[in-house]
Amino acid sequence: MWDIQQYIIKKLGVPVVGHISDDVYGYPPKGSLLAKWYRTGLRKKIKKLIKTCSYLEVFAKNMQEEYSKLFNKSCYLIGKGIQFETVKGINVQAPIGKPMHFVYTGNIGDDRYKALVDIGYAISKGLGRENAVLDIYSTTPLTNQMRESIHGCDAIDFHGGISKEEVVQVQKNADFLVHGEGFSQTAIFSAKMSFSTKIIDYMMMSKAILAYGPQEVNSIQVLKESEVGLTAISSEEIETVITNIATNNVDYALLTKNTKQYLLENRDIEKIQAGIYQRLSDLVGEK
Repeated sequence: MWDIQQYIIKKLGVPVVGHISDDVYGYPPKGSLLAKWYRTGLRKKIKKLIKTCSYLEVFAKNMQEEYSKLFNKSCYLIGKGIQFETVKGINVQAPIGKPMHFVYTGNIGDDRYKALVDIGYAISKGLGRENAVLDIYSTTPLTNQMRESIHGCDAIDFHGGISKEEVVQVQKNADFLVHGEGFSQTAIFSAKMSFSTKIIDYMMMSKAILAYGPQEVNSIQVLKESEVGLTAISSEEIETVITNIATNNVDYALLTKNTKQYLLENRDIEKIQAGIYQRLSDLVGEK
């Protein structure tokens, strides 16, 4: 792919912009000597290709910071946006009735299932099955190890895959929407410089977000720094979060305020699109 792109750039002789959604340059934590040799050659091509770019557009804040230093290029943060007027209706509220439903929808590979199991045990310990349940909806095929771990926790109900329409309804009916990331080095490498668009969908649902994962991962960093969710980066912290929920020690009004502020400052679709258009226009104008 890199060779084809380089050929097109050379052939057309026009300005080039890099659009990068996931880390393409880092070394995976595990791999054979052959895989590392291949990655080294690939990195040379990537570096050469990025050198031809006038600037880069990326989807993760930590990628913006790291790539701008690595490649000495201007990096602009973009991503999924929302309509400005829709933010007004966001109102995160405390759960009413029991059992409370913590809902996760999506892929549970890359050790995400282990993070979800940790959450499940914290729920079991801090709230009890009669008061709360973690519902997992996923099309990810379960290995024997995954099945044993998930079914070994009495607070977890695994439902398998559902349609997009059903996902929306399930999320609307949830008390908390869950985001989890794996803690292994391989899982961290896979998710470190990415941002799940699902998180923006969660925010727009007016639901409290429960997030659990390593500090190095961009999505966890954003949620924790912006204080738009109940975020934990260790097993001790996830137990504390669940205890706060159990004792009603959660400021839902503050979550509402922070969510609106984050979306308006960072996810206004008109601002994002205007920035993309203006940069391209300026670039073409320079040519």
